[in-house]
Amino acid sequence: MVQDPSFMVGGSLAGWHAKREFIEAIAVKFNNASCTDHLGPGWVGHYVETVHTALDIPIFISLLR
Repeated sequence: MVQDPSFMVGGSLAGWHAKREFIEAIAVKFNNASCTDHLGPGWVGHYVETVHTALDIPIFISLLR
């Protein structure tokens, strides 16, 4: 079970570059790559997480049944 976070970052590229090293340091690693990336401007990271969660919920419900 993965216990470290992955990040879907939205916002300006300048902000991403300023915080990238820190975010990659605390994100889970897979095949020596950090599970994080800049996805685009504004709130796009929240949108992607919402879609991801919407896809996960039916899977979890079916597993619980």
